[in-house]
Amino acid sequence: MKKRGRRIGAGILIGALLFFLLPPFQTLRSMAIMAPYSAYCKRDSIESHTGIKVSIPGGMETGERDWYPLTLFYDAGEEFSSYIGRDLRLNIYYNFPAYDLWAGCSFLYDEQSPYYNSFYGAYLVEGGEGFGFDETGEIDTEEAARVIWFDLFRLVLDDFGLDPEDGVFEWEETARSAPEHYASVEDWRRVDGTLRVSGVAHEARDFCRSYLQYGKPAETPEEDFAPTRLYGRLIGHYFAEKDVSLFFYILSGDLSVLESCDRRLLSQSRVICAN
Repeated sequence: MKKRGRRIGAGILIGALLFFLLPPFQTLRSMAIMAPYSAYCKRDSIESHTGIKVSIPGGMETGERDWYPLTLFYDAGEEFSSYIGRDLRLNIYYNFPAYDLWAGCSFLYDEQSPYYNSFYGAYLVEGGEGFGFDETGEIDTEEAARVIWFDLFRLVLDDFGLDPEDGVFEWEETARSAPEHYASVEDWRRVDGTLRVSGVAHEARDFCRSYLQYGKPAETPEEDFAPTRLYGRLIGHYFAEKDVSLFFYILSGDLSVLESCDRRLLSQSRVICAN
């Protein structure tokens, strides 16, 4: 019986090691860590006290290996207020490219993938009397882009090892429109643009917290954080009675990826504003 018990114990140990070490299991490891962490971050979210609930489909909705299965959440209120110098709250819903099963990391790092450097999700900003919008109700691209910069450089690239002050961030607006209906709510403003930003491809470090969700880069690029071109889309709505600005966003280096993400996932989101 003792020998059998030892064999069972050894089998469990080997299984745990495989779970944490073998590339095909890295998506599950990431989800096991990030799902409870996202739930923890939501305990004092904008949603919890304004009643504005946002639900964004994850990659499981498409049945393809395109996006991460779950849409994650982060409360960046304190960091964003410190960065911008105003008393604002920022909540971020985000998704990123699926894992390459055999590389053991997200296609986010793969410069040959159409999903390189791609993200989608939503930003909720509370306070500021219409943050990201001008007096006419149109999106103030310069102000709204500060959220994108903060997200990319302070929350992603900084952890990968790039000093935000050394980063490249250029935004050029290309089109505006006003969708009547989006994500179950009326009256939106949309801005499309092109960006030139520092890319995420870099030589892997020994450890950084972001590797727990994206995996550790499998390849070493010719240049760390080399600037890359992205297409960007912001779809915004201001809830005046709650003083909350909501921006859905997509960033991708491939325009077809952006359009597909908008059509199949982001536009299928649901927004509920409880009284």
